[in-house]
Amino acid sequence: MKNQYRKLNFLLILLLISLVNTGSSQVTDDAPIRINTVLLNVPVVVSDKDGRNITGLKKEDFSVFQEGVKQTIEFFANTEEPLNVAIVVDTSSSVRRVIKSLKKAASDFISTLGPDDKGLLMSFDIDVHLLCELTSDKADLRKSLNGLFILEGPDSLGIDAIYRIHKKEFASIKGRKAIVLITDGGIGGYTPYETWARMLKESDTAIYPIWFQTRPVVMPKGVKTATLDELLKVPVPEVAFMNRLATDTGGRLFAGEADNFEGAFQRIVDELKKTYVLGFYPTNTDEGRPTNITIKVNRNDAVVRSKNVIQLKRRTPDGKKKDK
Repeated sequence: MKNQYRKLNFLLILLLISLVNTGSSQVTDDAPIRINTVLLNVPVVVSDKDGRNITGLKKEDFSVFQEGVKQTIEFFANTEEPLNVAIVVDTSSSVRRVIKSLKKAASDFISTLGPDDKGLLMSFDIDVHLLCELTSDKADLRKSLNGLFILEGPDSLGIDAIYRIHKKEFASIKGRKAIVLITDGGIGGYTPYETWARMLKESDTAIYPIWFQTRPVVMPKGVKTATLDELLKVPVPEVAFMNRLATDTGGRLFAGEADNFEGAFQRIVDELKKTYVLGFYPTNTDEGRPTNITIKVNRNDAVVRSKNVIQLKRRTPDGKKKDK
């Protein structure tokens, strides 16, 4: 009888050892699978050589390459898909004299949103304020917009506002997303440079800054400009930083007249309504390092604008994404 117990105990021990080894191998095998299932979404605008946006394209019209290697497009949103847009307004003291015309133009912009589109409203000064959560209710958005007020003080935490939307309000939303940033360019924040620079490469949300002039701009020697659009091409700090926010995310920088923002808003509307989103699982999953991508369209006259560099979010050993 004792020998039978010994045999039974021995078999149980062997069974436990087998289960432990099996569990360990499953964890090892699963790790790369979790890492490789990072779907990257990239907003894309396609136009002809005269700048007219091209609509009606299908998934098979696009090709995506990562470091020269063709990728499989797993997600596709055409220009008819609902849009999620964040309207982010600078309410620091330097914006006081333009706030009335800014509100009017932003209200008109809200009117252009479709019935299935959603918007949120956020302002920034010495702090970041979520004034209206993401909603399809235009009345709620306008009510929050009318409540905008200017806070005395020079601080303008625009970077923190963008970072918050990236990490919170838009983090779980798929499809077409954009941030319309309205500012005179003097923005900063407490978010470290390395963090927000990486955010721009990781983000699947295009940023469209509307930059307007409230103070003199120090021009490089010998450079003269006649219009605000010409000023956007001059390498002055205010403009260069706004341009980086746009180009790194696949958006575009616009200039706004201090007393008339309608033109800039309308140009953004025209573009947002014609933006595609392509999603793919990258074959190169070297996390935390930038990688080059190229998007092509099978039309000879097509000009494609999108972000050219992406960056995979770092993960912890258990496969979860790191926020920082």
